[in-house]
Amino acid sequence: MKFMISFTHVAKGDMEDRVPRWKELTDEEKREIGDHVKQLAARLKEEQNTSMVFFGSPKEAVTVHLDKEGTLSVDDGTLLEGDEFVGGYFIIDVDSKETALEWAKQTRWLVGSNEVRQIVEPDS
Repeated sequence: MKFMISFTHVAKGDMEDRVPRWKELTDEEKREIGDHVKQLAARLKEEQNTSMVFFGSPKEAVTVHLDKEGTLSVDDGTLLEGDEFVGGYFIIDVDSKETALEWAKQTRWLVGSNEVRQIVEPDS
């Protein structure tokens, strides 16, 4: 079963707003977070033959809309407004939704959310 795990981050603030307890962490603990992220990336590559895809700044996003009359419009900005923005995603092929959820939990280190969605193959 294939799953896409997208990850969001808070839209504003510094590391204090993005990493839980950032101000309380020692320099060593901060380095450990960086090492953790590198190890996760290596595990994704080794175990899933995939990598995280990171998006550019939401400030640079452009959205294309098609209305019910068939008119296309192009607007600056993201599709949805809010306190979080989509930072990227990765795709994995695992045996169960539970395993996908474990990957989502392991890769959640910034304040925000990971969304797990099964990829559905259309019938041929």
